[in-house]
Amino acid sequence: MRNRFTFKTIAAAIITLFAVSFLSPAVQADSHTNSASALKGTWTGPSTGYAGSKYTSGFEKIVITKVKGSSAHGTWQYKTSSAAKWGSPKPANFSIFKDSDGDFIVNGTDATGTYFGHLTPEGAWILTYQSPELLMSLQFVLKKQ
Repeated sequence: MRNRFTFKTIAAAIITLFAVSFLSPAVQADSHTNSASALKGTWTGPSTGYAGSKYTSGFEKIVITKVKGSSAHGTWQYKTSSAAKWGSPKPANFSIFKDSDGDFIVNGTDATGTYFGHLTPEGAWILTYQSPELLMSLQFVLKKQ
């Protein structure tokens, strides 16, 4: 009897742990839809990459103010150091979808480039920004504030 109770207890603990980690509110989008509601809010973090032939690093801020279905609208800002002031906000649009592996992919665009990325189970929004006009390729690692 004791072994049976122990097995049930362990099985219940594993199922509970899995459910809690899977359903974590960090940035999990609705598991049944391509809802952009997980994106709403302020996201900030570091960026690194190349602009032309020069390696650059700085900080990015994306603020999502409107969401409808799988679409989101907001602004993007940049600063060169943690002590610098944010640049003026520029409009940006995004869309979210769940791929065949169950990952949430988030792509977008602004006036000069395109964003490609995904939401991580740990709560990060990782984006690659590509701008042919500026010959720029940057990676952002953003966290929701």
